[in-house]
Amino acid sequence: MMKSLFRFLLFTVIAVSFFSCDKNRVFEKNISIDNYLWYSKNQLKFEVSVNDTSAYYNVYFNVRHASVYPYSNLWLMVTTTSPDGKQERQRVEIPLSTDDGSWFGEGMGDIWDYKFLAQQNAFFNQKGVYSFTFEQIMRQDPLPGIMDMGVRVEKTISTEDKN
Repeated sequence: MMKSLFRFLLFTVIAVSFFSCDKNRVFEKNISIDNYLWYSKNQLKFEVSVNDTSAYYNVYFNVRHASVYPYSNLWLMVTTTSPDGKQERQRVEIPLSTDDGSWFGEGMGDIWDYKFLAQQNAFFNQKGVYSFTFEQIMRQDPLPGIMDMGVRVEKTISTEDKN
């Protein structure tokens, strides 16, 4: 009895601390790339539901890649579609390493996770679903070594707090 109560309390403390560290996260999803070969025709789509139009958000693009990735950066065509259907296309460069070849992000073995700040203090002026579609636009097709791509949206502050 005492042992199961201890386990329950330990689990509760770990769960609360895990979720409280991420209280600003509104959305996060990563999509795996088959065989770590990203074909340009394989577009990745992320749908983010925004309910609070009084807040500012940081938008991150998550990249997981292997050390065998042959480039120091990653070029994407990102199409953002707002709830009213309006689309905006933008070329985005994600630097993945320093000039001396050291990878950005956190690594374990030959796998690297990098959270790239794509937009700081973004303002979504419409409630509803925004979609982000990624297309790799590197010269090499398929692009080897990209394992996962993702989007993370974090709430920063509300517009009331900013005034």
